[in-house]
Amino acid sequence: LPILDLLPKSYTALHGIVSKKVSYDYPAICLACGAIIDAGGRGLCTAHALKCAADAGIFFLVQDCVVLLIHGVRASYIAPPYVDLYGERHKHNRGRPLYKDDKRAEVLRKLWSEHGIPKEVVLKRSISNRVIINSHY
Repeated sequence: LPILDLLPKSYTALHGIVSKKVSYDYPAICLACGAIIDAGGRGLCTAHALKCAADAGIFFLVQDCVVLLIHGVRASYIAPPYVDLYGERHKHNRGRPLYKDDKRAEVLRKLWSEHGIPKEVVLKRSISNRVIINSHY
């Protein structure tokens, strides 16, 4: 995932860059190609994953600061590459600065390069109490 290397070190900087480029309420960055997609619940990320990555998509949801994995019509969330100074991820940052963590970025690269997205989606959906509606993203 070379796109991970292009993301700025600061989450705040990334948010500012994306906000200037698009006016979507819920932008998502395709970590496979770098496209910015509207993740507002109309299935555009699902459609993009089908075209861009043969049905296994990986997106960074900018507003939620979380990674979205898509396989077919199913999806799940995993931890983002951005953490605070203590290496912790916060669901709602509450003003804490977040920075790109190389270890988390490497986990995402490995998941992508080893074609692990389908397995991860199935695993996360089987143990999560929060299931994403099929084809929602």
